[in-house]
Amino acid sequence: MTNDLQLAERDRELAKKSTWLTAFLTSFFLIPPIGYFYTARYKPLLIGLAIIFGLCGLVDAGKSSSKDEDDALGGLYLIYVVASTVENARAVHQAKKRGSEANSHQNSRNLKVEILRFMKGKEDVSLADLVLETGLDSKEVLELVNDLERESLIRGYNRASDGAVVYRII
Repeated sequence: MTNDLQLAERDRELAKKSTWLTAFLTSFFLIPPIGYFYTARYKPLLIGLAIIFGLCGLVDAGKSSSKDEDDALGGLYLIYVVASTVENARAVHQAKKRGSEANSHQNSRNLKVEILRFMKGKEDVSLADLVLETGLDSKEVLELVNDLERESLIRGYNRASDGAVVYRII
């Protein structure tokens, strides 16, 4: 459980970073570690550096001319810079996306509680009453009400006096 909390905290910190600034700093002057230091993602930095140094070592160990070797090393380094820029910016973007989904889920839970509190003590509540109370679009409120019905927290029925669909806490 502690590990999950640490990952969630790391995601929240990463989501606070700017995706564009991360991409710029990672490709800035062709020095990727700057972007990784900005995002505090040291493990991917070390893995990327190990890969690039390993590949450079393989190219250097080959029996080629100095110009060919320089071209190959330059090409490898350019590929590394582009790949690390994309990887680091994508990590920030994904953290923001996961945070947005978590906030959406949390907001949905809060709205359900708000609806239940509003309905408590009232005999029946119409969809229009809930729209006015929450300030949401009627489709969004209807979706929340349907969720609450599926969870067996409220029940919808037709009011006898006028046939309107109303809801009551079970």
